[in-house]
Amino acid sequence: MRVCVDEILPLDSIWPYVHRFYEQGIDTHLRLSREVLGGTWDALIYRRADLVVGAAGELPEIAHLVTRPIGILQHVFAVAPHHPVAALEEPVPLKLIAQHRGAVISDTSRELDPRTVASEPGQSNIALPTLQAKLEAQCEGIAIGTLPSCVAAGPIAAGRLVAKRVTGMREETQCYLAWRDDEMGRALQWWVDQLDHPDMIDRLLGVA
Repeated sequence: MRVCVDEILPLDSIWPYVHRFYEQGIDTHLRLSREVLGGTWDALIYRRADLVVGAAGELPEIAHLVTRPIGILQHVFAVAPHHPVAALEEPVPLKLIAQHRGAVISDTSRELDPRTVASEPGQSNIALPTLQAKLEAQCEGIAIGTLPSCVAAGPIAAGRLVAKRVTGMREETQCYLAWRDDEMGRALQWWVDQLDHPDMIDRLLGVA
């Protein structure tokens, strides 16, 4: 049973479900993986995953695909307090944001065309391998960008980041649970039953 959790969600939020899964005594191996952006859909389409959790963006058109909206992830634009953008009046125009280096997570798609989000046309970017690396780069003042509110909250409270209102910024992401209905076995059905809730994102983030 291969469960792919999008990088945008904390992996440790899955541990309670892993415990419950093993308690069922289902005779199957479990494999957890991580993907970024289109890589999550890529893993499902090209059968590297049986179930994807937290997939976002445009839904692919493939046979037997089942998708369920499982909640909205909130975002905040955040910069280091010593970064020049921190001193700008709000809301900050996108044209000023584009003048500074942005932090983006590298898309892990192998077959699909890679995607980039939260980056302005012509903006210089640094591509990072994980959400944690993106967070650290922004705390260092190396780059700027959006972060899940739940990820940025701690560093903002600690004074390592400053939240800024930006004109036209994408503030939320619709997340999905997805699988193929032509591969539904007992293990997959169990995971779907556990995670197929419209507020699942809030549950995984501990806010519901």
